[in-house]
Amino acid sequence: MALYQSYIFYLRHIGISMTSSSYSSNQNTPVKPVLTKNLVMFFAFCCGAIVSNIYYSQPLIELIAPEIGLTDSVASLIVS
Repeated sequence: MALYQSYIFYLRHIGISMTSSSYSSNQNTPVKPVLTKNLVMFFAFCCGAIVSNIYYSQPLIELIAPEIGLTDSVASLIVS
């Protein structure tokens, strides 16, 4: 039960409402998903963080590769 309450708290914190109006009692009625500004900003931040990890390692690999015994050609494969 504590995990469920934590999940509901998190959803409220990022701007998703879990009220009964969000759910449909009739199976034929489609439910419109809610995409708030906070959720869009959260997704944008996550995408930026994931992509930046690829590019941040490129200038550093030249310094790290000799220390761990990698040649330049092998080290270049790490960040590609």
